[in-house]
Amino acid sequence: MSAVYLTGVTNPKVTAKLTAEPWAGLHGLLVQPESYGGTEVERWPRWAADNGCFSKGDAFDAPAWLGWLAALAPGSRSRCLFAVAPDVVGDAAATLKRSTPYLGPIRAMGYPVAYVGQDGAELDLGRIPWAGLDVLFLGGSTEWKLDPEGAGRVTRAALERGKTVHMGRVNSRKRLRLAESWGCDSADGTFLAFGPNVNLPKLLSWRAQGDLFALGGGDA
Repeated sequence: MSAVYLTGVTNPKVTAKLTAEPWAGLHGLLVQPESYGGTEVERWPRWAADNGCFSKGDAFDAPAWLGWLAALAPGSRSRCLFAVAPDVVGDAAATLKRSTPYLGPIRAMGYPVAYVGQDGAELDLGRIPWAGLDVLFLGGSTEWKLDPEGAGRVTRAALERGKTVHMGRVNSRKRLRLAESWGCDSADGTFLAFGPNVNLPKLLSWRAQGDLFALGGGDA
């Protein structure tokens, strides 16, 4: 399965290349508060909206995020893969509590709803608000995300329920291959932030060879 790779970092050269044929169908842009706004989103055929919880931690401002999401690219929401409900990194129970009030409002704005799977979600699959989500976003610790009985089990449950799955923080060939093998529809990472003049041609060369998930050689 050819998954969409969402870059969390772009520049004019990257945007021009990845939004042109034949690459446009395989790539997209992941935005979050204080990163890229509606003008940049308009240039991409596919995009998604993150919430910024991973980088902000306890400083996350839910009302500010909600306002940002409400104002973001109203004319481009039909091309949005998902908007991510607020979460708590590495904590399934805290994520459930934080996310639940926002699932309905996200959908009311016209976005597909992404709910973040975190460490411990596999222990009680029935607590995941399946009816309120469209996309399962695999977050959590690195150990959990790579564990077939952790994130892998939650992924299987999502696919059985007809949900799509996205894997976050994917910056290596090994991890992208894992995402593909599990059936993820998309993945994101900051691979192109590091030496884009070198990594962009490398990415396109691998994809031209049909190696759709070869985005580096490490395990990050």
